[in-house]
Amino acid sequence: MLFLERVFAADPNVPTDVDTSNVDWVSSLSDVFGLIINVVMGVAISLAVIFLGIGGIKYITSQGDPKASEAAKNAITNAVIGLVVAIAAFAIRTLVGNVIGGTSMSIEGVTPGAEVTP
Repeated sequence: MLFLERVFAADPNVPTDVDTSNVDWVSSLSDVFGLIINVVMGVAISLAVIFLGIGGIKYITSQGDPKASEAAKNAITNAVIGLVVAIAAFAIRTLVGNVIGGTSMSIEGVTPGAEVTP
């Protein structure tokens, strides 16, 4: 059974205005996509480093077993390839953005070459 009650929103302790000054750097769809791409690339680079560490631990703990040692070497090789691809993708995105005149994402929302006044 559904019970309905009145809700009074006139509490003086609840702020009525919302300060949106800290989100002005997300002003367009391209800013949102840029933020998503930066997050995905950061996660990819972090995962590659984690998998590199896991592969190193597997190699150290293989105790001379050729099969386990080969599997650990393959894991390290794949992690290094993933790290190189993620860093190359980041570099290519930055290069293409600079060539076509795109803006870079920053917390302050300052575009390259823009005049900054304190």
